[in-house]
Amino acid sequence: MATGVVRRRDGRYMGRVSVDGRRYTVYGASEAEARQKLQALLQRLGTGWRAPAPVTLDELVERWLTTQAPRWKPRTLADYRTLYQRHLAAALGPHKLARLVPDRLERALASVPGERTRWACYRLLHACLAKGVRWGYLGENPLDRVDPPPYQPRRKPLPSLGELRERLLRAQDDPWWPWVVLGVSCGLRPAEQAALTWADLDEETGRLRVERALVWLPGQVLVDTPKTARSRRTLSLPPLALVALERQRALVAERRARARDWVEHDLVFPGERGQPLQLSVVDRHVRRLVGVTPHQLRHLHASLLLEAQVPLPLVSARLGHATPHVTARIYAHALQDDRTVVERVHELLG
Repeated sequence: MATGVVRRRDGRYMGRVSVDGRRYTVYGASEAEARQKLQALLQRLGTGWRAPAPVTLDELVERWLTTQAPRWKPRTLADYRTLYQRHLAAALGPHKLARLVPDRLERALASVPGERTRWACYRLLHACLAKGVRWGYLGENPLDRVDPPPYQPRRKPLPSLGELRERLLRAQDDPWWPWVVLGVSCGLRPAEQAALTWADLDEETGRLRVERALVWLPGQVLVDTPKTARSRRTLSLPPLALVALERQRALVAERRARARDWVEHDLVFPGERGQPLQLSVVDRHVRRLVGVTPHQLRHLHASLLLEAQVPLPLVSARLGHATPHVTARIYAHALQDDRTVVERVHELLG
């Protein structure tokens, strides 16, 4: 058995041991750390432990995604595959895990365009390598020695209540007016709203059940459960939303009568032939109508409720968030405005 600790050109210390013709390697920021890791490795080898056969990052990612697939939504799995293949596979995929040293990883991440994408790649890669550590392919996660890329989500400006009223008034004859009104009134996720059926609407009580969501994948549209357990919810509808749904029912009836190849899915918001809508179609028309994205309609709904001082737990339940803490984190900007507090103190103290 041959062992040794040497200093590398990148400043780290590397310890090596050969057992039965097989070489094992550990790394440390100092010589003492490398020797400590080497000693721990020797103790494990003395119990009969043997490291798994070396694998490439491509192989680890595929094994990780395969084991996680039953736990994730189909869209999550598809997004992770796309992110890895588009931004990381070419630079890092063919390399053995032992060769994924921090400086190589840092250079690969630096080449990814866009702060948000770079940050998402870091999170994906860190989670995958952490699983590699738990499976015994790595002694440590090399990304622990790489600073996370900076990323600060940018708040997109939303129209004021007055501006929103004006836009809706100008657009009230547009066939996409019902979608926008329901989105602002209920705060549904676009995927939830696109999956609504007429059976979900109780016209007598004016309530709407949210039980499904569409999943847009390359070349196909699936129907899945909502994002979280609390996303299954029943919402009371304001009068304007009920008016919008009445108009939508009439629009769907007209469209069904004109179509020659209509396929009935009972959708509240179907495509031209009854099929589920594509997200790109929804995005294009909502932007045209009111100048915001479909998901921003949800943000508008939440912001209006918080500005009206609706209690945070009620806002969270209406949005279908897992907990009120999620709502507070996403809409911190709406909660941090202390002008309302000043007004209430003034009222109390005269």
